Amino acid sequence: MTSAAVIAVISLTIIGLVYQCNTMLPSQNKHLHQKILLGITHLLNTAGIGIATYAGSPSATGEGGVANQTLNRVGNVLLLTVLAIIYGWMWPTWRKMKRYQGVHPNVAPVRWLFFAAMTAMPFWLVRLVSITTYAFAHTITSLDPVMGSYGTKLLLVFGMYVLASAALLVGGWYGVPKVAPGTPAEYRQIEQEFALARGNSNGIEMVDQQGLK
Repeated sequence: MTSAAVIAVISLTIIGLVYQCNTMLPSQNKHLHQKILLGITHLLNTAGIGIATYAGSPSATGEGGVANQTLNRVGNVLLLTVLAIIYGWMWPTWRKMKRYQGVHPNVAPVRWLFFAAMTAMPFWLVRLVSITTYAFAHTITSLDPVMGSYGTKLLLVFGMYVLASAALLVGGWYGVPKVAPGTPAEYRQIEQEFALARGNSNGIEMVDQQGLK
């Protein structure tokens, strides 16, 4: 249960950081696409955690020593699917961040959040791949997160937790938005940034044409 709780927290934090990257910058559709992706990833992540926790619980009579081997595999594959969706979500997020670079005051904190998520994700990928591999191949006893080798528990469990958590903490610390999205203060700040960057005193009209309102 402790392992499942940690996996849930870190997975949801990565999802939240990517979502926050998008909502801190303007959007034409009121961030509808982002909300849909947020809902899908939360649903799949919760389902994956729940299924893997229940089906992967120890059982003296179950195949592979767990309650339900098939469901255990399904749950772990769902968690990997969530990470794959996040990787796909990162590409439009990166393009959006680059589009507003030098124009929007929140680009700097968004960059911190983005790279924090990018840094944490490879560590998290290693962790999820290791538990999924063990779900499909119980004969590899060294991958057992409880009874496996010391090296497995140190590197593939504790190490991945610490490295992913550290990256997310740093990003969260420096990723505080400079202006609240969708407020008059945001548009005033954008106007100033645009005027400085482009030498145009009517920068706010240029921003509006790009769909900020």
